[in-house]
Amino acid sequence: MLYVNDTNGIKKPYRNFIGTRNIGDFVYSLVMVRHLGGGNFYLSAPQGKYKVEELNPFYKSIPEYFKTLPYINEAGIHTQRRKRMFHIGAYSRVARTERHRNLISCFFQAYKLKEPDKYHPWLFPTATATEYPIIWNKTPRYKDSRKVNYRFLMGRDDVYFVGTQQEFLRIKKNYPKVNHLVVSTFAELVNTINSARVFIGNQSAPLSLAVGLGKNRLLEECKYMPNCTFGDRAGGEEIRLLSDVDVNAENLDRLLKA
Repeated sequence: MLYVNDTNGIKKPYRNFIGTRNIGDFVYSLVMVRHLGGGNFYLSAPQGKYKVEELNPFYKSIPEYFKTLPYINEAGIHTQRRKRMFHIGAYSRVARTERHRNLISCFFQAYKLKEPDKYHPWLFPTATATEYPIIWNKTPRYKDSRKVNYRFLMGRDDVYFVGTQQEFLRIKKNYPKVNHLVVSTFAELVNTINSARVFIGNQSAPLSLAVGLGKNRLLEECKYMPNCTFGDRAGGEEIRLLSDVDVNAENLDRLLKA
């Protein structure tokens, strides 16, 4: 257990947590927060943003979703550090030195906590969304330089992309039948990903939601920072995408039928 001294010098468990600016990282940190008994969770404002009013509506909607989680009491966005708050940023030192360790393990190791054998789903939908066979997200930041082959998606009209308009247009050039799902809030993104039979993506924020929800997924693993591979410790089945288009197609078909 992690403790903080109160004004009388009495040790009390941390109940106020400050997340990082990276959406995926603070979603993974929730496994540790839940393990510690939960509490209040405050997001760090993105770099250069000092007033909540300056944030975009999507980012401001994240705390509203967090408040629906059974282990979170209050949630919000902080623009300056407060006393007696536990900042989860130390995990990054472990992540940089042990690049093949999954990010959830990094949080537990950084704070010398015993890690649970299974993570179990730690995110939950707030509403039922239309069911989609395949939800896809791919960002330029975490591309696999070994050239993962996505041609197994060519010609399919049951693939729905979640991401920015810029990301979608980049995908649309090579995969004209892919559909774009536009979401306006964090909860809507969670519900959309939860409705998928299979999630496909690289190490971006939507992947963290798919893992947290326990969805079956095909993962494009980043060659230089492969720290989002969780195997059977998280819910759902996880399969790494390869350069072999036929193997990727077989794995997708199997997950769709699961």
